[in-house]
Amino acid sequence: MMKKASVLFLVLLLALGLCSCGSGGEDAPDFEANKIEWTSAAYATKEAQVVSFTTACEKDPAARTTASVNVYSTACDAPEGFSTPDGYAWQKLSLRLRFGDEQANENGYRYCYFLTDYYDMAALQNSITNDESRQCDTFTVRWEDKKYKKCLALISKTTEDWEMDEESGLQSCSEILSWTVLLPEGYDGLCCGIYDAALEGTVDTPDAFIEHYDSKAFLLYRLDGVK
Repeated sequence: MMKKASVLFLVLLLALGLCSCGSGGEDAPDFEANKIEWTSAAYATKEAQVVSFTTACEKDPAARTTASVNVYSTACDAPEGFSTPDGYAWQKLSLRLRFGDEQANENGYRYCYFLTDYYDMAALQNSITNDESRQCDTFTVRWEDKKYKKCLALISKTTEDWEMDEESGLQSCSEILSWTVLLPEGYDGLCCGIYDAALEGTVDTPDAFIEHYDSKAFLLYRLDGVK
């Protein structure tokens, strides 16, 4: 009853923020221009926010299951084997998804996850390169009229065992999905999130994302700038 998540790095064609000054351009940020909904990761963490997320099931894509999602974000030190270049800072965003309804018990669960940019989705997607030797992705962002080419993203996923609730007779399973990212100090444009597995394969490009975007199918968090 395990799920299968797919990584999708979308270009900055979403819309979870405001103010084009961060990208150094005069056009409205992609998220704002396309009315894409987002939540501040720092705010969600401070408020101990728990939200619901509905997605397709693993065994029966037509079946739907709903998880509760807890959000945690914080500045952090460089992961083992990595350094912190001058002018950059590390931070981590984690989502704890807990599935345990009847559909999850019967058909399992699936979801997709991705990383994009509030200001310019296409620019971010076009710059992403997988670094197999370090098991991370590298990318570039533009911040205050300067390009930062040393940005990194490490993604990890930890799944707990299914546990039985004697009272309900249902099992539940928790999974922690984390992004550990290296960004320019103060940069506030990176967005991480999950979306309904029913959309897998249909939102692989910025244009497709905008065409199929549905606020009910996506859960998007914008990272605040840290120093």
